[in-house]
Amino acid sequence: MQVLTHEEIIAALRTRAPWTYEDGLLVLHVKETSFERIADLVRAILAMAEALDHHPDVCFGYNWLRVSTMTHDAGGITHKDLACIDRILQHRAS
Repeated sequence: MQVLTHEEIIAALRTRAPWTYEDGLLVLHVKETSFERIADLVRAILAMAEALDHHPDVCFGYNWLRVSTMTHDAGGITHKDLACIDRILQHRAS
């Protein structure tokens, strides 16, 4: 699997706000109104990760969530990561 260049990553993120590129990772920070809403999003991300066989790192608390992804096998950001963040964006939009 081919690692994307810095320029390719930045171009891909132009249409994938609020995701950012931080320290070699694609990162999403979410604030919600309750733990229940965060938990629902975490459950959706876990199900999506299993379906894609691509597992982002997820860290969360009462009303916040941080998701980060990179393709460990390839040592950088790949199209697998873009597919992952697209699924999370689709879920949040629905």
